[in-house]
Amino acid sequence: MPFTRSKVLKLVLLSCASTLLAGIVIFAIVEAGFQIAKAVRVRSVAPRTTEQSWIVYDEDLVYRPRELPSVGSKGDDFRVVMLGDSLIRGPKDNLVARVDAIVNRDPTLAATEWINTGVPGYTNYQELVYLKKYGLPLHPELVGVVFCLNDVHKFLNNLTVVNGQLLPEGFGEATPEAANATKGSLEHIARRSLFLRWLRDKTTLAGRAVQMYESRGYDFDYRADFSTAWQDSHWTMIQDQMTEMAALGRAHHFRLFLAVVPFGEQYRKDYLAHDSNYVLKPQRILGSLMAGLGIPYLDLYPYLSSNCFVSDHIHLNEEGRRRAAEKIAEFLKTEKLLPARQEQH
Repeated sequence: MPFTRSKVLKLVLLSCASTLLAGIVIFAIVEAGFQIAKAVRVRSVAPRTTEQSWIVYDEDLVYRPRELPSVGSKGDDFRVVMLGDSLIRGPKDNLVARVDAIVNRDPTLAATEWINTGVPGYTNYQELVYLKKYGLPLHPELVGVVFCLNDVHKFLNNLTVVNGQLLPEGFGEATPEAANATKGSLEHIARRSLFLRWLRDKTTLAGRAVQMYESRGYDFDYRADFSTAWQDSHWTMIQDQMTEMAALGRAHHFRLFLAVVPFGEQYRKDYLAHDSNYVLKPQRILGSLMAGLGIPYLDLYPYLSSNCFVSDHIHLNEEGRRRAAEKIAEFLKTEKLLPARQEQH
């Protein structure tokens, strides 16, 4: 009996459905294998993980550096404590070291002591907790926050703690809360799937698929680390955190300032041409919050460019660090956040 068009269509749909179902089953089996392998690895590695790691478990911060900054007792120099993430860590010419060198060469300013407490992967929440737990005992007279647009989370890195031992392989893997904040259900699955992350690392196919998906809008809307900076609801916690930090300053007699480093993708000409107000929305929100709290605020976006970043569009290259340090030093002087040198008689 000849096939009618409706029967052919039903057969095609049935075939597609069967193929899709088979694909889902295979994906589920493979993903389950990756999850089981991770669980086994956690059990076997956790007891010896922190012996050689640069970080250790902290019940309030999840992790902290094994070695805290070595600082002597408070002397006569004006003491500055800088909070931040990997934007202020790194080589000897890191951002804080450059600002330190500039202001201590200025003959009109008093000598200052700079303490860099930046911890890679920290969020603004963790920096606040770090200040309360380890920063206040340093008796700072000025506290600076170098804000990255991926700081709008409570925790960003999905680290695993087993029996008080830290498994640091979760660096670069967003927490479920961060992953779920991105646009699109497919993106949520891709961010949380161990198999898809492995596939992305091993082949270019997954990376191209993500690029095609993200091309429907701005890439930062689809990134687990940065997407929250463009969502109004998440800024309430930043306001609360900076309110608490300002209160600590009043109670412990230190001044406070915040400098925000842009995300390199914010300089894309196609993004700016389409909707520059949306692209620069996080800085506008942050500036408004700081103005309301009376916290001196420096937006570094006008002073940097797309050529100031390394390939990840997050961290500053040498030129970016130079420009940012010069502007921060100028800002501190203009805002009178550093004491003037006293004339010798």
